[in-house]
Amino acid sequence: MSWTRVTAIVCLLLFSASWAQAQQQATGRVTGVVTDVATQRPIPGVNVVLAGTTRGGLTSENGRYLLTGVPAGSYTVQAISIGYQSAEQAIVVSPNQTVVADLQMSTQAVKLQEIVAVGYGTQTRREITGAVASVSTEALEKSVVKSIDQVLQGTSPGVQVTTASSEPGGALSIRIRGTSSITGNSEPLYVIDGFPIENDIEGSSVGNAGRDRTTPPNPLTTLNPSDIESISILKDASATAIYGARGANGVVIVTTKQGRGTRPQFTLDYYRGTQSLARRYDLLDAKGYMDYANEYGANSSNPYTPFPDSVYNRILQSGINTDWQDELFRNAGVQNLQLSLIGASASSTSPTRYALSAGMFDQDGIVLGSGFKRYSTRLNLNQAVGSRVEIGGSFTASMARTQSVPTAGQQNANSGAVSAAIQYVPILPVYRADGTYSYIFSDLNAYNSLLDAPTTPNPISLAREVMDSLGDTRLLGNVFAKATLLPGLEARISLGADNASRWRYTYYSRNTMRGASVNGEAIRATSNTFSWLNENSLTYRKEIGTAHDFTLLGGYTRQAQDVDGENMTNTNFVSDITGYYDIGAGTQEGGPSVSSRKSRQTLQSWLTRLNYSLLDRYLLTLTFRRDGSSRFASGKKWGNFPSAALAWRMSAEPWMQGREWLNELKLRASYGLAGNPSIRPYQSLARLNDQGYAFGGTPYAGYYPVAVGNPDLTWETTRQLDIGVDLGILNRFVLTADWYKKNTTDLLLAINLPFETGFESALTNLGEVENQGFEIGLDARIIEPRDPRGFAWRANINYATNRNKVVDLGGLGTIEADLLTTDYNLPGTHIEVGKPIGYFYGFKSEGVIRDSACSSGTLPAATPSATWCSSRTERSRWTIAPTSAIPRPTSRSASPTRSPGRTSS
Repeated sequence: MSWTRVTAIVCLLLFSASWAQAQQQATGRVTGVVTDVATQRPIPGVNVVLAGTTRGGLTSENGRYLLTGVPAGSYTVQAISIGYQSAEQAIVVSPNQTVVADLQMSTQAVKLQEIVAVGYGTQTRREITGAVASVSTEALEKSVVKSIDQVLQGTSPGVQVTTASSEPGGALSIRIRGTSSITGNSEPLYVIDGFPIENDIEGSSVGNAGRDRTTPPNPLTTLNPSDIESISILKDASATAIYGARGANGVVIVTTKQGRGTRPQFTLDYYRGTQSLARRYDLLDAKGYMDYANEYGANSSNPYTPFPDSVYNRILQSGINTDWQDELFRNAGVQNLQLSLIGASASSTSPTRYALSAGMFDQDGIVLGSGFKRYSTRLNLNQAVGSRVEIGGSFTASMARTQSVPTAGQQNANSGAVSAAIQYVPILPVYRADGTYSYIFSDLNAYNSLLDAPTTPNPISLAREVMDSLGDTRLLGNVFAKATLLPGLEARISLGADNASRWRYTYYSRNTMRGASVNGEAIRATSNTFSWLNENSLTYRKEIGTAHDFTLLGGYTRQAQDVDGENMTNTNFVSDITGYYDIGAGTQEGGPSVSSRKSRQTLQSWLTRLNYSLLDRYLLTLTFRRDGSSRFASGKKWGNFPSAALAWRMSAEPWMQGREWLNELKLRASYGLAGNPSIRPYQSLARLNDQGYAFGGTPYAGYYPVAVGNPDLTWETTRQLDIGVDLGILNRFVLTADWYKKNTTDLLLAINLPFETGFESALTNLGEVENQGFEIGLDARIIEPRDPRGFAWRANINYATNRNKVVDLGGLGTIEADLLTTDYNLPGTHIEVGKPIGYFYGFKSEGVIRDSACSSGTLPAATPSATWCSSRTERSRWTIAPTSAIPRPTSRSASPTRSPGRTSS
């Protein structure tokens, strides 16, 4: 869409606003009170609308509502609220008059009238044809969470939340109906008050503190969960296709709290608690460790005694018995403070709705030296201009600060503190007599050089001496204007921006193993991400008699993102005092290492959706979106993503009436396509890296090709079929069940290239992955209170299965995936056709030899179960591997298989 068209729409909106002012004299008002039919108490927060129009509002604390600027005519006032049956009343509005319509509502557990965000609009639960789940705000208010992804844990079937890092501010990985991509990002798309945000955890990571394979921070921790009003999870193709290019992994729509009522409401929310380690490893104490080491030495091929009686007794008498877990872990506090002001003006012609909040979250980590803090503020503002125009916006400013401790990364000098605490032996103190840290590779060998002493850093030195600070400052804003151009026709324009400034500063002092080897090491990394969004849409709603009801949506969106960052590293500092603050003080040979980067990506889309209802029981949804992304090759940038969904409200059929126990029975079916463009920019192009070189003793700057381009790189596409049922019975139970099957084709897959090409790999469209599963969720209101302040018992149960299978790898049978992100970086993931993505692959354990009489003999090459000459056979088949690939040793030793340098029992 050209900017000329956008300007024309803006002018049309301004004209309609002026016209609306001239028409106000021919309008009336509707007011009333909404009460509970059983208790006669007013009900606040009820959504009161004029059926078939866009006019509506929420009731205040005293249950009163006011709708202004209502054109003369006949209407039906409808009151909708979660937990209540809807109430309706027919009215006639005359010019310059006020109509009073009081409504009474009765409680019910069925949430089929709940207003649900579905992308570029809302629908009542009964009108939804796709698989859409909602997260109750009650769960948010009663849970202690630091980010919105934690809110989703256990709240909806088919939504899997796994912890990538347990440190404060660490990332969580979310999968909606399984993993669909191998190389591309599989995280869902988040839409915060209409602004789409890709949760690219790896891409948003700013530096790794000089440690390979570290888990990145969580880019969503800057968003305050206390500000959330509701969350909708779009799962199937019909629901996600409206977001086309980014809907393949599901969509999470987050709506923050809006202004309501007629007077200010001030809220103060505060909690404080403590955290502790749930379970510790049961490790040997000093005496047990030395007994084990002596037994190990006695059973070795060359017997020896690591701890003779003199040394044994001296260590016990010294009282050294270090519990490294006690030294590293602590009871940590967590607290949260939230202030909010929500309300609306009492103006009858141009009301103003506002919601202002400010919060502070402070969490200490259970690992010594770790912690997370967040400060946030949010303003939501809506201003009516007459009866036909509304402008508004949402603005968020937040700042997160994380103090990290190395708990992940490569082994040895980069080992994590938690792993080191498990490896360190109890006969070593934390500090030597001179105040320096003890080290297992030097201090343990002082007792006996035959003891296993890995080059693992002291865990307490990592917790106390490594400065690893992360910062994330985010400004997110979105403004809009909407106007009723004609009866039933609404135009909406929005403009938003998201600016995230992230940094990570790390310093390894000379008191750490890593810092001592280079006289201190400082690392500074920064990253700035700026994204802007423009959306333009037209919505037309029309009722034809009592049988036909349809809503047609059309729109154009455009979004662009710029990312730039810098990295600096320096070593050889005179002192540790300045840490990473004075990185130029280092005297690294050749000077500091400096690098920078910049990337840009854009996305533009055309979208349309039709919702049609026949007799309020036959429902149809058709969606189409066309997306163009700069991430793909020339001529391959555009993709088309259609979907269709049907639903039958069987309970609304005349022959189903009279069954008072049945509140709702709806059958659903949908099929559609969604895309995934979640790869780094410029992957379709050949790229260069800078490389300095010397010629004739003179240094020069140069470049070399680092990646081969792919002129055919295009969309990864997911096709999904969903069949579901919604059932409400006895006004207390709501059951939702879905079966789905989705196939992702044209995988964005990195394949290995022959060495003679000069490149290691290239990104291409090859392969297919299938996810198939079943979901069932039950909401139950077991005990309903007779009084709003009485005892209530509500339960939510969900169950889901998902079968993930690699269907095709472009002709390959297997792919050896990257290393696992652990302290050891164990190679273990394996991708194979016919198997799930990334399963474990390794040797099978046939058992443990218990009888020393056969330890020196040769095992026969017969059936594995016949090769053991032990009265007690233990087998553990915990990994998947072909039997023919298992090498069979010719002899086995009866001595313990674990060296005494490890302390686990």
